[in-house]
Amino acid sequence: MQLGGTLWLLIMAFVLVGRSPGTAALVLCCFIIPNLLGIWLWFSRVRLSIYTAVRIFLPILGLFSILAVFIADQAEQWMGMGLGGSINDVSATSTYVLILVLVIALMIMFYAKERRHLNISRSNAQPNAPVDADKSHH
Repeated sequence: MQLGGTLWLLIMAFVLVGRSPGTAALVLCCFIIPNLLGIWLWFSRVRLSIYTAVRIFLPILGLFSILAVFIADQAEQWMGMGLGGSINDVSATSTYVLILVLVIALMIMFYAKERRHLNISRSNAQPNAPVDADKSHH
């Protein structure tokens, strides 16, 4: 999820480098920061469940994705960038909405998966045994 969710930011930075190097550098930072967080979350997997990591990562990914679009749009580099194939000129505003909807949908999906996993864990656990929601997913 980490690289798949951020790869488009790296591609956008490469597309921008010839047209606006400063903008490309800022967009590259929007790629690097969530990936550094993802690496930290990976190394924290002994302490954090997958669901906790996702709850941390997805909003940060969404924030930096929106920030990258905003940076490119403010530099007048967003429209016509050609990242969308046949939908080359999707407005920045439409992209913000798309990113928000996608992040919210993924958060709901992972919440539902976590609830289902907890229900299965509880039904398989000994009666009256507490289930640690944050540690039971390893």
